[in-house]
Amino acid sequence: MGGRFEPPPFHSEANPSLVKRNRALHAGSNVPNESGMRKEHAFRGLGRGTLFNLYKVFIMYVRGLTSKVPNGKEGPISLSLKGPQKLYLFQLSEASIPTPEGTLEMSAGCYLVTTGDGKRILVDTGFPVGFQPPAGSPPARFRKTVHEHLAALGLKAADIDTVICTHLDIDHAGGNDAFAHAELVVQREQYEVALGGHPRFAAGRPHWDHPSLRYRLVEGDTELLPGLTLLETSGHVPGHQSVLVRLPQTGAVLLAIDAVSLQRSFTPEREAGPLDIDEERLRASTRKLLEVVKRESAALVVFHHDGLQWQELKKSPEFYA
Repeated sequence: MGGRFEPPPFHSEANPSLVKRNRALHAGSNVPNESGMRKEHAFRGLGRGTLFNLYKVFIMYVRGLTSKVPNGKEGPISLSLKGPQKLYLFQLSEASIPTPEGTLEMSAGCYLVTTGDGKRILVDTGFPVGFQPPAGSPPARFRKTVHEHLAALGLKAADIDTVICTHLDIDHAGGNDAFAHAELVVQREQYEVALGGHPRFAAGRPHWDHPSLRYRLVEGDTELLPGLTLLETSGHVPGHQSVLVRLPQTGAVLLAIDAVSLQRSFTPEREAGPLDIDEERLRASTRKLLEVVKRESAALVVFHHDGLQWQELKKSPEFYA
């Protein structure tokens, strides 16, 4: 993580000449320079109007150290360029699912965050390469792998520094084994439940439990780096995590992932779907994300499987900045 900038102390016992200079300036006296010669005070002899104009210039400079962020609040410009700069949405597939209420447009995807210091952070890895859906599944209108999306940006798996594993369902972690060069970040609860043999995660286990992979286990909400926060949002599965990305122009973008996979479900009293394990925790996580959106004045919430919303989103190679 980027360290916070600390200005040097105004008075310093390690630099007594600085203290002497400061006292002399406050007293309005001449100040000796490094050669020992006396030098006229910089403001001596200036008229009141000139001093006032200099003061206005100084105030303008200080205000230049703040910027209007997208939520309308004023805040200091970050002195670190290590935060997120671009967010790419990789759409991996799209299909129409018939339901008793009508046709449901479904999408699947993953995400790439690039930072100011050149880091590349992938959120989920999608289905395994060559994955065949169960017989009788509605046909996808198209399929594209995470590797094809990366290649379109001139990247390959080895260029990824970190993979955020939102959870270990096969459509989210089926490509993990291709990212042995990266550090994989997952909630401890999710990892231990899956590793303990929960049958839900068995199909993808050869891909997320590969011996070459390096996992970092986190617990609860975690700031991965300035501007990128992991939000623990259990319910869909134990230890699910959503991702909050703060971008310099767009502002806060919430990747809800499967905590809220459809926009119509983003309500406090939503019901669990057939693939959600714990309805009580799911509702608590949904309310938590509603509060995050309000607190952050989020510019965008991406609902991971909402095919109708994905039709309106910028998709890679376009990006949010």
